[in-house]
Amino acid sequence: MVSAWSLSFRVAQRALAHLVPRGRRGGALAFVAVALGGAACADDRTVPVVSTSIPAAGGIWRGDLPCADCDGIRTTLRLAPDGTYQREAAYLGTNGGGDTIDADVGTWQQEPSSGRIILTGSNDAPRFFAAESDGSLTQLQMNGERAATALSHALTPLAEPVMLTHPARLTIAFRYRADAAQASECRTGLTRPVAMTTEAYRALERAATERTTNDAPLLARVRAHLDTLPIGDGDARVAAWVVDSLLGLTPDEQCPTPAPTD
Repeated sequence: MVSAWSLSFRVAQRALAHLVPRGRRGGALAFVAVALGGAACADDRTVPVVSTSIPAAGGIWRGDLPCADCDGIRTTLRLAPDGTYQREAAYLGTNGGGDTIDADVGTWQQEPSSGRIILTGSNDAPRFFAAESDGSLTQLQMNGERAATALSHALTPLAEPVMLTHPARLTIAFRYRADAAQASECRTGLTRPVAMTTEAYRALERAATERTTNDAPLLARVRAHLDTLPIGDGDARVAAWVVDSLLGLTPDEQCPTPAPTD
């Protein structure tokens, strides 16, 4: 007899085969499996979320998460003390088929009531993690609950810091004024200064200043990442966008919802 879980997973597997590139399909299927209740789970049991507080300074965690059609999803997550995060997920053993690295940036917070860590990112639905007493983080289901599964969804803390520089695909509202630039990521509203160091940045600046309505934000699709850099006068380092490449401009459009000015 085929269980409801197995049937639902097979339907999702067939649908994703048509909708998701092969290199990223494994991560999508693994996420669906967790959402449906975990591997080999015959009922709707979930395990209560018990989460400890994470350090105010944040940290960096890494681990290999389950993958249905690859060797694992090596995930690196950086939680910064300013409430931003960066995540890189490398799909192992895909033999170059499709995208092998997925990256996103956004904001994070820890719920006072449950202790769950919520990531609001630039390219998909919110992600949930629980902070364990040993310092590791456990990825939760899409509904924010632990799955009743024997598969490990743990990320362990790294002793040494690592740079996360793989660019994420973002849509930004870009503003340039008096030798200063700022951009708001459209989905999260995350607003930061923009490093004026790349050719892609210079193309954005030219496009913004050449418009007759150059006071309005310029909507742009970019590949970008966050870095801590000296911006403006002095040696103070701040979190800033680094625009790696410019994918397209839509000068007459705005973000779907107004981005906070923070």
